[in-house]
Amino acid sequence: RTMDIMLAQISTSENTGTLRLPLPMDELRTACETTRQKIEASESTITFGHGDLKPSNILLRKEDPTSIQFIDLELAGPNYRGYDITKLFRTDDEAMLENGQCLLLPASSPVLQRFAAEYAAAIPGNNLHNAPGHKNLASCVLHEAHLFEPVSWLEAALFFQFAWSQTQTEDFWQLAEHRWRRFQETSWKLDCPSVCV
Repeated sequence: RTMDIMLAQISTSENTGTLRLPLPMDELRTACETTRQKIEASESTITFGHGDLKPSNILLRKEDPTSIQFIDLELAGPNYRGYDITKLFRTDDEAMLENGQCLLLPASSPVLQRFAAEYAAAIPGNNLHNAPGHKNLASCVLHEAHLFEPVSWLEAALFFQFAWSQTQTEDFWQLAEHRWRRFQETSWKLDCPSVCV
C-alpha cells in the first residue's frame, strides 16, 4: 500500500511532467505490480509491524540498558513480519556482500539465526526453544526476511524518486538509482521457494 501511495504521489506531482526522473515510471510500476503479486503468492505472515525498523529507530533506554524504545512509529501497523526483519538486518556494507548478491546478513549469520530463533520462540504457541516446529518456524522467519529484501530496496527507490520529484536534490537522484540497482540485484529472491511448511 505504501508503494502505491508513493507511485500516485510521484505521478501527480506538478514537477513530474517537466522533470527528468532518476528512474522510469513505467519500470517502477511494473516492478511494484510484479513484486506485489509474488509477495501475495508467498502467503507470508502479516503481523503488527514497525514499518521502518532500522537500527537508528531503536534506542537503548538510559535508565535500563536492557530495555529498548522504538521511535518513528508513523508507519506502524499491519505489515509482513519479514519486512521489518529485513530492514533491521539489511546492510549495504560492501565488505559483507557475497558475490554482489547477499545484501542482507547471510542466513548463516549467527546474529540473524539467533534473532530468528528468539523471534520464533516468542510467537504464542511456540514459546519454548525446543518446542515442536520451533526450528522450522525459525527457518520460515529467515526465509521471509530474505524474501522481503528486494521489497525494501524497491520501497527505498520509490521514496527517493518521490523526494527527487519534490526537491531536485542531487543526493536523492543518486540514492534512487542506488536503491533501484539493489532491487534489481536482489529481485531473484522473490522467486525462491518457501521453506515454510
